[in-house]
Amino acid sequence: MREISSPILQVATENPGWGYTRIQGALKNLGHGVARSTVAKVLKANGISSAPDRPSSWRTFLRAHWAAIAGLDRGHAGARATLIAENIHRTARGEPPLNLIR
Repeated sequence: MREISSPILQVATENPGWGYTRIQGALKNLGHGVARSTVAKVLKANGISSAPDRPSSWRTFLRAHWAAIAGLDRGHAGARATLIAENIHRTARGEPPLNLIR
């Protein structure tokens, strides 16, 4: 379990709003097969509470998603928000963010 602890903790701290199941899915996408109960045990053993109880702030959000946000420079506000969301989803899946700067 020590080998999987580091990726679990990294995903959990980078995405404070994610619960055990979402963390499990992200790890599966990265090639780590891990049970939801293992995710819960590792987080609890390291003093990290479940997602609704974890503190979150704009600073935490921006740090976790800066690569997706930084790729945007110009455009209509609505389009910009859509592109930010797309880049956040791409980086969460382990894909590179779209380069949107003209």
